[in-house]
Amino acid sequence: MTHTSTTEHGNSHPESLPALDGPDTNEAVVTGNALLTASRQLDTCGLRCPEPLMMLHQVIRKSASGDIIHVVATDPSTQRDIPKFCLHLGHELLKQTSSGTQFDYWIRKA
Repeated sequence: MTHTSTTEHGNSHPESLPALDGPDTNEAVVTGNALLTASRQLDTCGLRCPEPLMMLHQVIRKSASGDIIHVVATDPSTQRDIPKFCLHLGHELLKQTSSGTQFDYWIRKA
């Protein structure tokens, strides 16, 4: 399956990976009394284990400490894998939601 993605420089091109939006992504999450804006959004919809986690690992490596990444997934195994990923690597899982077959995660890089 080929997706069209937008690079951080705004160029569209076909590739085999889902879209990754750059730092201008306006996704926000409410945690406690704070509204936090995601620095990046990672769309892994349609991908199965282990791809969502591998892609998240790549995005985390390219992100600065404190950046918030919003991950959108459709693979139910991410409900187990992403919280464990955060726990073992020291990243903060700010929020986890699900709606039907879509799973959303907001992660702050350590």
